[in-house]
Amino acid sequence: MNKEISNKAAQDRWNQRAVGAQRASAPRGSREYFDQIERHRYGYETPFIKDLLLTDLEGKSVLEIGVGNGIDASVICERADSYVGIDITRNHLDLTEQNLKQKGFRNFSLVEGDLTEFDFGEKKFDVIYSFGVMHHIAHEEDFLKRAKSLLTPDGEMRLAVYSKWSFFNAYILATWLVRNRCRVKFNLWQGHLTDASSFDNPIVVKVRSKSQYKYLLERNGFVIRKYYKRGFVQRYIPVLGRFLHPNGYTLNLLGSLFGWYHIFIVKTR
Repeated sequence: MNKEISNKAAQDRWNQRAVGAQRASAPRGSREYFDQIERHRYGYETPFIKDLLLTDLEGKSVLEIGVGNGIDASVICERADSYVGIDITRNHLDLTEQNLKQKGFRNFSLVEGDLTEFDFGEKKFDVIYSFGVMHHIAHEEDFLKRAKSLLTPDGEMRLAVYSKWSFFNAYILATWLVRNRCRVKFNLWQGHLTDASSFDNPIVVKVRSKSQYKYLLERNGFVIRKYYKRGFVQRYIPVLGRFLHPNGYTLNLLGSLFGWYHIFIVKTR
């Protein structure tokens, strides 16, 4: 799938319904809408984000690629000197702007476009952050080269991407065999379960091993500084799971073994 088709499928999907919108019952764009998504994101699904990816931002300029509802953006604006968010989806940009303005932030700017095509002029960033985006990009090598060119000499990129050897991917495989009975390609089924992707107009979904991502990053001029694996939630453990802390020792340990997300913090060579 080429860049144009990939981007169009992603825009069709998330302009229809923003990523994470299913976590909220409140009216779209209301304060409670954003608060509900935030509570689920940091209090249940991905509580590790603040501790592993959004630390040490004081005095730094940050570029976020793929802004969603602006949940992570609000944390970045609170901690960093400046924030720029880029997204190809108008719906995400509008929601992020609403969220940040409702919270009173002014140290941000939002741009619509593909990272590989947008002209930032002479602007460089201390941190480039992207959670759950690169695995949806067909032209990922161009994406990485462009990101590298936008980092300051001591800057770093912080990424989270889907993991192949994970409990959730095993669940996807089981449902593909039992529920779908292999009627569609497995990758289409992955996109359908992970991101509600249409079989007729599928988004790109790449689910890879750590070694595959490591090779991809190093081939494009990055050095891995830190690596984590996370993304094991309470519902994966029947009955007893609800008694475990979402960001506690047990679920983080299981996440380090069977988590849904690879987390890479990388610098340029």
